[in-house]
Amino acid sequence: MHPDIVDQAGAFLELLSTTSIPATKAAEILNGRPQYEVIKTAFQDGGLCAKYEIEKDCAKNREQLNRNSRAVARLLKCDIYINECRVVAVGNSASGLRLFRSVVECCFMKNEDPVAVARRFLSVPIDEENSSFVLVNVMGWSCTKYYPNDLKGSINIFIGRYVILALSK
Repeated sequence: MHPDIVDQAGAFLELLSTTSIPATKAAEILNGRPQYEVIKTAFQDGGLCAKYEIEKDCAKNREQLNRNSRAVARLLKCDIYINECRVVAVGNSASGLRLFRSVVECCFMKNEDPVAVARRFLSVPIDEENSSFVLVNVMGWSCTKYYPNDLKGSINIFIGRYVILALSK
């Protein structure tokens, strides 16, 4: 038996047993078409509330994310499934899924509106010459300003712990 098949079957069973993802979507993931991101949100091992020591009840933040999930899904071009302990995003873009993780973390850690966070992360101006760049540490919200010369003329958006946003002057 091929080890990749065993890993895929384990991921398939985990998706079906611990999330609210439909079986047909889990089968597509098993076949390797879309990518997915599972984010634990509650106080279980590795969950956002446990990881960042959020004292308040996570239900309020989860409900806010649930109310706005359709709008966030449209903005990030992915499908979103939410249950009591996990949030799952399924899409074709790895960068979009990493951006989704950042949106969920901001929603839980800073109690921000997920649609506003997604729009803020996706806003990139068309005029590259009259732009400045801001490096945002998503986890700590520290900001550092850079200009195009500092980036050697390249405009990149890095998704993950750090995000570079292009802002019009």
